[in-house]
Amino acid sequence: MAGHEAILRAAAEVLAERPQATAQEIAAQCGVHRATLYRHFPTREELVLAVYERYLRELLACLELPDPPVPLDEAGLTGMTRALAQTAARYRPHRYAPLYPDELAEIVVELRAQADAVIAAAAPGLMRQDLTAERLRQVWLAPIIYASGGTMDAEPVSEMMLAGVLVGPPQ
Repeated sequence: MAGHEAILRAAAEVLAERPQATAQEIAAQCGVHRATLYRHFPTREELVLAVYERYLRELLACLELPDPPVPLDEAGLTGMTRALAQTAARYRPHRYAPLYPDELAEIVVELRAQADAVIAAAAPGLMRQDLTAERLRQVWLAPIIYASGGTMDAEPVSEMMLAGVLVGPPQ
């Protein structure tokens, strides 16, 4: 029997491809009856919100810094950036959910704070100095919308993200 996580995985896959998919279609993809899906998620809206929360938590995981902290070099920033863009392209949440739902505001704040920590951990000279940390975060993360909306693939999005914040061209 499919559990909560299996339903979320299947829902993320289905919604990324078919944003208007019904609960019945999602249940079928997961191999469960619609009643089972509704036991876990009483409404389609609750399911969509849970998928979106899972997406944001995966974005947070992409931004994890090593412990103990070390200066983040270009390879590290590039890896994080690619992981962010790939996660957004895999979920494509802005095709089926509102941009940053109010119910998930705490996670969005945590995501911004973690992105700020990544920027602060950047090795000296790696990121542009003509922008404030807040503006660097905005320039770095804003292109994710293209991947999360399904209008661009992850690779060009990650290149755009890096081009906006690195001192020189991405290596």
